[in-house]
Amino acid sequence: MKGAKETVSKACGKAQTTCGLLTKPVDFSFDPRPPSDARDDPPCQRFPERGDSGDGRRDVVKTRDPYHLALTALAQFAGAGRFGWGMPLVTTAVAEELGLSPTPVREALARLAGEGIIEHRPGRGYFAPSPSSSDIIELYELHGRLANWALIGCGSSLVWPLAEKAGAPQERLERLFVQLVEASGNGALIRAHRRTVAQLRPIRVVEERVAPLSSEVVDRMEGLLSQARLDHLIPLVETYHSERSEHAQPVFAMMRKSAESIDQI
Repeated sequence: MKGAKETVSKACGKAQTTCGLLTKPVDFSFDPRPPSDARDDPPCQRFPERGDSGDGRRDVVKTRDPYHLALTALAQFAGAGRFGWGMPLVTTAVAEELGLSPTPVREALARLAGEGIIEHRPGRGYFAPSPSSSDIIELYELHGRLANWALIGCGSSLVWPLAEKAGAPQERLERLFVQLVEASGNGALIRAHRRTVAQLRPIRVVEERVAPLSSEVVDRMEGLLSQARLDHLIPLVETYHSERSEHAQPVFAMMRKSAESIDQI
């Protein structure tokens, strides 16, 4: 166990590749506070809402709850692409880095594996995602279908305010899709979209280095949505997802190369 722990700690502390997936040493520092806009994040990255104790007082969320600390940290790391492709996630090593006991870390890993954000291999443990090129294509196809279903569900009466163009193009586009899906009011669709977005995030980290998204594409989508021109927006959304799928093979190759570089350290 000690040897495995030291191996993972070495990989986490020193892994740095030239292919772009890991651009700095991996550490386990994180902000335990929930995101400022929790709507944009998958359920695994949220803290529980405050509940009513029954006597008229509102219970305050225990921000130091070990399970939610582990859940938030691991979800952030996975979404930021800070784990190498297929990297083993040893519970005891992660727990030590986070300053937690293994039990809440193990529970958090099980939750994330259930949501498809990390992988669970029976008899072997937990691993960072290792999507193939076909997996990447299927995720984009699914995301595209979810977005189109949301557009159809919103109808032509949707009035969309022109949003402030803050953040990188990919951030703006993800925010646009999240708000669009939530505007549909379909709970099942919203939950499915959140899971898909969480699975796509580490892929998009690498994709931005292979084929950066043009701000002009996002500008056009935002403009059409603000004008409720859904008839023009739907084919544009389909084209976007089709083009992203075309980069699946080079994205996969870069992610795999990152894992090979880590193994050589």
